Amino acid sequence: MTTGSGNGIHEPAFFAKIVSMTGKDKPKVVYIGTPFFDREDKYESGTKSFRAIGCRIKRLMVAKECTTPSPEEMRRIIVDFPDVIVVSGGNSLFAMLRWQSIGLDLLIKEAAMKGIVLCGGSAGCGCWFDTMQTDSLKPEACKLSERVLTELSAEERLNWSFVRISCMGYLNAFCVPHIDTKGTNEVARVDIAKKMLLDAQLESGMENPIIGFGVDELAGVVYENGKVTIMSLGKRKNGIGEATCHILYVDQRREVMCIPLTPNTGEAATLEELIERAMRSVEALQSPLDLIVSEEISISHAVHRRGVSGA
Repeated sequence: MTTGSGNGIHEPAFFAKIVSMTGKDKPKVVYIGTPFFDREDKYESGTKSFRAIGCRIKRLMVAKECTTPSPEEMRRIIVDFPDVIVVSGGNSLFAMLRWQSIGLDLLIKEAAMKGIVLCGGSAGCGCWFDTMQTDSLKPEACKLSERVLTELSAEERLNWSFVRISCMGYLNAFCVPHIDTKGTNEVARVDIAKKMLLDAQLESGMENPIIGFGVDELAGVVYENGKVTIMSLGKRKNGIGEATCHILYVDQRREVMCIPLTPNTGEAATLEELIERAMRSVEALQSPLDLIVSEEISISHAVHRRGVSGA
């Protein structure tokens, strides 16, 4: 169970779903705050709902060498103890690199195969996918952010870029948490996601589709028994439409489509089924003439159209 925003898992509807997935009234919880460099305040806010119902909680602190347990102890904490593992928001790039360097990624995979529930928001949303878009390079996301920010002018604080990073690979897609928002650099996440997806698709070749999966701030994604259910708690951040998830892909004309899924239907479908439906919905809106023209369009004209579209 993942959400677009960092503390979204504490929204009552999302939290109730997480608890129900464990099959226990008071599940045992492991909290991993690596993306926030194991900050105390983030631990408190990230476990508040579990503490409120009396859950036993263990905190795995691996951001520093001095707090990192032995491999044997880490395995006891991650694989043997919990019913649910919570991953915080924060610096996704740091977390992925750190987990890989100490073998934590493999232990989490073992826990997942055992049936332990995985959850989180923001970084804790995207980390389960093949790749994700992250703002890990922004000044606010660095370890000494408060000190760094005092050294930068207002203009310098805006001078950073989103990046696409490799993640755990449990879900075969490129994840874009917070897709309905802008970064602190005032750049819309969806616009950069489209460019990232197009660049990756053209580099790998059109015969191997790369799919994007965007998650709005107030949307939740339940992945259970190989199927996905989309939940929504309100409007999108831009005020247009209900918060949901979105399928992104590059079409025949080398343009990136972003198709919203219908939330709160209660229906569970495989990711592949959601992708197929999204693509069919676009095809149904195109006239036969549109399809003929798109097939006959030249490569040079397609490149020109891509530049104009802002994808």
